[in-house]
Amino acid sequence: EEVKAKEIKQLQVIPKAKAQYFEYRLIYEEEKTRIETEKGTWLSIDLNVDNLAVCGDHSGRSFILDGRKLKSINRWYNREIARLQSIKDKQGIQENTRRTNKLYRDRRNKIHDYFNKAVHWILEYCKANKIELVLVGDGKEWKQESEMGDKNNQNFMQIPFDLFKRKLKAKLELHGINFELVEESHTSKCSFFDGEPVEHHEEYVGTRVKRGLFKTSNGILVNADVNGYLNIARKYFEENGEKGKLKTLKGVESSGVVATPRRIREPFEFQPSLKPLT
Repeated sequence: EEVKAKEIKQLQVIPKAKAQYFEYRLIYEEEKTRIETEKGTWLSIDLNVDNLAVCGDHSGRSFILDGRKLKSINRWYNREIARLQSIKDKQGIQENTRRTNKLYRDRRNKIHDYFNKAVHWILEYCKANKIELVLVGDGKEWKQESEMGDKNNQNFMQIPFDLFKRKLKAKLELHGINFELVEESHTSKCSFFDGEPVEHHEEYVGTRVKRGLFKTSNGILVNADVNGYLNIARKYFEENGEKGKLKTLKGVESSGVVATPRRIREPFEFQPSLKPLT
């Protein structure tokens, strides 16, 4: 988005990698613009690597913001950085090289760009469907990106999902949409479709039969992340005195849209024709 000069409050110039390059940050004021929402509407989101964000709302509509391209980008940078680090170590060089620092910087920029596009898509979906509440699963022990140059950061770097959550929270709240993190322990193991309580069990009624699929007690196969986002929503509402709220959710059956979410691929260009997602 274009930032007008009169909106800029501060310009920060931050040296990185011992002043090998500089990062510029614009601090500007963005006017809050509340969107029209409807009471009782919600969107639940389960974050993952292959499926960046598996989302479903109060009406049973569901979609996936694909994460495989981001995963591929991250993997390439990790391999290339590891290759250069190996050469550097053999030569006895202690500091990061300019080329390695550039790779760190390019990787970070690509991740920011990918996240910004995904956040914008979710915002546009919320606008189009008048969503008042967004729930995001929280608690996975994702390894976050540390400051560049830290020795621990020379190993494999994971995708910084906490950064995505912060971006999404800021953008949604700027438009008057409520944002809540939901502790997601046991949401992937318990079967939403069997009404299994979201808590630890010695034995679970459902099972993950293979990558990406979850089998309920009666043999129905559903997207495992769909089961996850439904349990995230169920857990939130039960903890807030609305037990049974999701029993009226449309499409919760083996052939319904909940079981077969629509996949949206990067660059995540939102089109009005995507409303409603059925």
